[in-house]
Amino acid sequence: MTEDIQEISDLSRDFFGNLYQTEGTQGMDSVLNTVPRKVSESMNAGLVKPYTEAEVKTALFQMYPMKAPGPDGFPAHFFQRNWELCGKEVTESVLRILRASAEGALEVAQVLESYCQASGQRINFDKSSVFFSKGCPESVRNEMKGIPDVPNETLNEKYLGMPSDVGSGRARRKGSKMYTARKKIQKDKGVEPSEIEETVAQALFDLENGNTELKSDLKDLYINTALQLDIVGNRKAVVIHVPYRLRKAFKKIHVRLVRELEKKFSGKDVVFVATRKIVRPPKKGSAVQRPRTRTLTAVHDGILEDVVYPAEIVGKRIRYRLDGAKVIKIYLDPKERNNTEYKLETFSAVYRKLCGKEVVFEYPVTESA
Repeated sequence: MTEDIQEISDLSRDFFGNLYQTEGTQGMDSVLNTVPRKVSESMNAGLVKPYTEAEVKTALFQMYPMKAPGPDGFPAHFFQRNWELCGKEVTESVLRILRASAEGALEVAQVLESYCQASGQRINFDKSSVFFSKGCPESVRNEMKGIPDVPNETLNEKYLGMPSDVGSGRARRKGSKMYTARKKIQKDKGVEPSEIEETVAQALFDLENGNTELKSDLKDLYINTALQLDIVGNRKAVVIHVPYRLRKAFKKIHVRLVRELEKKFSGKDVVFVATRKIVRPPKKGSAVQRPRTRTLTAVHDGILEDVVYPAEIVGKRIRYRLDGAKVIKIYLDPKERNNTEYKLETFSAVYRKLCGKEVVFEYPVTESA
């Protein structure tokens, strides 16, 4: 036992310093030589080639449109909509700052320092790590680590009691949590969920166990099915079908849940739709009455309301083209414009997929005072 502050400090430092020490590696060549080579020279050339403008554009368009605004206040949605005007400058900036060079590392260090000064928070570089590819020369590694003064190249398995690296592989999900996450999806007996359905179920399970705002609300909720749609360009949408009796519970947390799921799905648009069943009209003379909510019109109207939620439908027009095709124009409440404007093309694609109808979504024009 000791009460000396310096001695306690030395004991703590020595204990945790030795806890994560490595004994080094030996004889790696004999082990690696037994592993068959899978990456050919042509494949490796493709992996190490410089990033292109198309790849930068793809990454930008996968971002959640209303998240991650830059110093100018513009979110990803601004650059996605105006890519033809500013795409070249964005690409040059990204490729310049992310290159493995002293200049790029210095720019990153300056960005981090600006953040620390503005937020009042300080980054502990002694506990930070930097990652390099296996082919990165030792001289480049040392130069890169020296600029932000990050000594570590490895990542501790745990930090502050929590896993530092959580994998997303399908096998890992199944081996550890998937059996529990399966309670978030209920399929017909004998029907196995698809990969996208497993992904959605796992995301809901993770939010239930890791998000304090949604934990209690998600406890008794689950989904029926999920599918992924291609919208325009590189945009994609995930359509999630939920039980009809749970639709109100999902709508209660709709905005927060969609926001969290779209972050987990790398910016893919998320749309929730209640599962509805259409009942055929009863035979003539039958005493059986068909519920009005089970008619084709009622089901399609209900799906339309689900697709655009939380926006409300304030108007509807039907127009016929010269070729006889019918186009439905839906007007949405401008109050939810900030939350829905970037998803109008998604709304059209989802409704076309589910109901087979061509719909155009707009906001009513309001006269300025």
